[in-house]
Amino acid sequence: MDIDRYLLLYGSTGDERFLERLAQQGKLLQARITEEQNARILLDIWSLYQEQLAKVRQAFVNEETDLKKAVRQSLEVVRVFDDFVLGQEQQASPSLADNLRALALGKVRQASSHLLEKPLPEEDTGKLLTLSETIEAQMASLPTSVDPKSWQNDLRMRWHYLKTTMRDDALLRYPFNSQIEKMLATLSQH
Repeated sequence: MDIDRYLLLYGSTGDERFLERLAQQGKLLQARITEEQNARILLDIWSLYQEQLAKVRQAFVNEETDLKKAVRQSLEVVRVFDDFVLGQEQQASPSLADNLRALALGKVRQASSHLLEKPLPEEDTGKLLTLSETIEAQMASLPTSVDPKSWQNDLRMRWHYLKTTMRDDALLRYPFNSQIEKMLATLSQH
């Protein structure tokens, strides 16, 4: 999901920092892939994705390359990859980090509808609202702490700020992504 989000953020902004983050995620993913049962197939899909990503980069350098088409094709490859990997992983209920990743991807897709040349379906918009409510409940269930600098209070503060970056379907991409990344980093430590 992080890879999709970084691709869409790069496609929307052209900011190379998103490609750097995507490359970092790619290295982690490649290391994980080699441990999988179907490593060869997954590496082939990943290689195809890298080729598509190169086309997205080229679209910013060369005006003749169709950026929208390159992003859409890259996302299709990622979806094949996700379907293959996620089809093998069955998880009981998503964690707070999983839900934050899903919300982040959904909101970035919604904000990048011009790249995808189609608005987010109403069903997906409803899922985002449900996901936000689920995250709100997960945040409320975190242990309370009197220490204002506790990781739980930090997450709550960031969640509050995150909600302000996505009001009225106008996503503020940079602050939104920054909060998501900081929240995920905090959760990975606890």
